[in-house]
Amino acid sequence: MRLRWFKPRFTSQTCERQHKKTEKKQKTIHIKGMTCDHCVKRTKKAIQGIDGVENVDVDLKNEKALVKLTHDVKEKRFKEAIDEAGYEVYQ
Repeated sequence: MRLRWFKPRFTSQTCERQHKKTEKKQKTIHIKGMTCDHCVKRTKKAIQGIDGVENVDVDLKNEKALVKLTHDVKEKRFKEAIDEAGYEVYQ
């Protein structure tokens, strides 16, 4: 009889919403002008300094950076950080 009035705290919809909030985001940035490992380290350091960046993997050969984020970061912020490091973002 008591279970008739029982209402669960979590439904499948609330669980899905919580999962989406904790889901990690990834962004690929194309970077022009890197020529050596020093360039990769400098670019990586510039990107890691942005609030919301969890991890950065810079690929010199393909001129890309794969960035894992904890929350959304505007494209403009990445462009500014990479420009300050001396490199160029392209699409």
